[in-house]
Amino acid sequence: MNERLQSLDIFRGLTIAFMIIVNTPGDWSMAYDVLEHAKWHGFTPTDLVFPSFVYITGVSAWFSFKRNGHTPSPDLLKKIWKRTLIIFLMGVGLYAFPFYTSSPANWRIPGVLQRIALCYGIGSTLCLYLNKTQIIGLCAALLLGYWGIMLGFGDLTLAGNAVLKLDLWLLGENHLYHGEGVAFDPEGLLSTIPSLGTFLIGYLTGQYIGLNTDRQKVFNNLAICGALLVISGVIWHFAFPINKKLWTSSYVLFAGGLSMILFNTCYYLVDIAGVKNWGKPFIVFGTNAILAYMVSELLVIGMSTFYRVKTATGTTDGHEASYNALFASWLGHTEFASFMYALAYTGLCWLVVYLFYRKNIFLKVG
Repeated sequence: MNERLQSLDIFRGLTIAFMIIVNTPGDWSMAYDVLEHAKWHGFTPTDLVFPSFVYITGVSAWFSFKRNGHTPSPDLLKKIWKRTLIIFLMGVGLYAFPFYTSSPANWRIPGVLQRIALCYGIGSTLCLYLNKTQIIGLCAALLLGYWGIMLGFGDLTLAGNAVLKLDLWLLGENHLYHGEGVAFDPEGLLSTIPSLGTFLIGYLTGQYIGLNTDRQKVFNNLAICGALLVISGVIWHFAFPINKKLWTSSYVLFAGGLSMILFNTCYYLVDIAGVKNWGKPFIVFGTNAILAYMVSELLVIGMSTFYRVKTATGTTDGHEASYNALFASWLGHTEFASFMYALAYTGLCWLVVYLFYRKNIFLKVG
């Protein structure tokens, strides 16, 4: 089995491209419903982006540890936790940037990169010490334990859930996300527990692919496993609703199963059928994922913060001005115009990352 799965790079690139599209509409009030997260309980295609990243991190971890024989050592653990710390701090810094406009007293502590970092660090360390059966048992314990905590120490409402209670106690509301209208962080500390389950599902996927040479059998069994995870998540939903913002246990199974099915589809097309040309554009993002993420975030922050445009009624930022001038002016303030802006912005990010790809420059952390 090759050390680097091209299908994994393509799936990672697809995920990043979809992430940029949903994160950067021309007008948030004009986004298509399928390009927005579920308001609370429920699921939209957008809710698959983040768990796919965590799942991919798990798959990649197994292959990256192959050169170390999947054996823990002081050097390997140091490397894992150095990478964890750097990615975590990158996430905090990204939310605080530009630093002169914010105070450390109000910096958001949880976040997307922060959760990926914690899942990678904690998940990788545990997996190096556990066998497959123990990893499955740990995953079950995490999901069942989280279910018990959520029901035992709060309810499943925005204001009364245990995730919010723990974050308020440990971090305070100033360090949390306020996009819900109140202080509540969808990447809260407590909900990192079940997100480890998403990482473990990915790690077990990588292990299964890496230890089996019969690719058709791998595809068949992953298809069955993915379907069973989705069905299990749907069944659990009736007792513990699928909820991305709480990262509920049913959501772990449902989204993990969908991630497995989508990745397995890429695996079949690329690594079994040899149909690869369609995926080449996504390799640019997929082989430089952290750079692609940082570029997509920093570009829009820069446009919104440093670039001001005069209008008839005052001034506006570069993001809104470019949307109005390039798309809304001739397509109207419509969902289609907002979507076309998102596609164009994704293309711009791709061009920036492609320049690095052409020069063989890849951002590595740790």
